[in-house]
Amino acid sequence: MISYKWFYEPIYKMNYYFIVCPNQKDFLNVIGKHYGITDIPFVEGAYGKSVAITSNGKVILCTWVKSKNSIAEFVHELIHTLIGLFETIDHPLKANNDEPIAYLAEYLTKQFLNKKNWKIFTK
Repeated sequence: MISYKWFYEPIYKMNYYFIVCPNQKDFLNVIGKHYGITDIPFVEGAYGKSVAITSNGKVILCTWVKSKNSIAEFVHELIHTLIGLFETIDHPLKANNDEPIAYLAEYLTKQFLNKKNWKIFTK
């Protein structure tokens, strides 16, 4: 089964797309169907992936993990997502300015864990 959750985060004005599915092929099918992108590089045996996609002039930050129970993998991928976001908005991460990324990580983790608004992807 493939489930997904799309939402807009208003502070940094970013679109997020969480995808939960058992393998990379299914992830690529979802991204391909929604955005026409099929050439995302993967590490063999990966349990997740974060990627930024540009569609119609908007950036969508996609995070894939194999299971909603894969909290450790989700956090791992979330770090990639957040570093990419903060580089995009030219906000270098340092110990004296890490509070924004900490709050955003908390918000996104709560969104991932929240059972509302998850949908089932049909091929």
